[in-house]
Amino acid sequence: MEKISSFLVIIAMAASAGAYVPGPTAADLQSMKPADVKAAETSFTGAADKALPQPAGVAVYTTRDSYDMISQARAEMERTAANMNGAGLPVVASYAGVSPYGGYSFTIEYLPLLPIKTYVGRERFAFKTEAQAYLEKMEGVLRAAGLGLIRGKVAENTPNSDYVAKIEFASLLSVKTYQSNQRFTFKGEAQAALEGSLAVF
Repeated sequence: MEKISSFLVIIAMAASAGAYVPGPTAADLQSMKPADVKAAETSFTGAADKALPQPAGVAVYTTRDSYDMISQARAEMERTAANMNGAGLPVVASYAGVSPYGGYSFTIEYLPLLPIKTYVGRERFAFKTEAQAYLEKMEGVLRAAGLGLIRGKVAENTPNSDYVAKIEFASLLSVKTYQSNQRFTFKGEAQAALEGSLAVF
């Protein structure tokens, strides 16, 4: 276990300095025995924050999303951390490792200078590809409105077996819904009225 011990020491030192905390590299994993790999992946997840008290004023961002490979979790962690920094939420440290829900996930510690809010699309889609297209469209709309986006994802609505778009953003502002009192026979008429209303907003 000498390899793992030295690896965890590096993690604790990096976290104490407020630096980015990476998981085991491909070279690290290849040089370990299978049992040691599992122990390393499990141990480094939150190893530093268990050893060190969490600094005052630091918030923790977690997700229940899980990934089949630790490299996938780390890639999403890095993307999310970059978005948080860009949205005005300075990242203090980040960790990727075994998720309690199965697979791999990540945790990010950050300074909560702005609240994190979630936009949930009102539309439901039978196909995931349709929901993904809607998600990308709404990300563009919210970004154009000046909101700092953190993560967007398509989530399955289990009871109805359909899909919905969810977008996390950092802002003092909230997203409100405008409901038109007009009713239209054809979708094209409703779309034209929508575009006209957008010009007013």
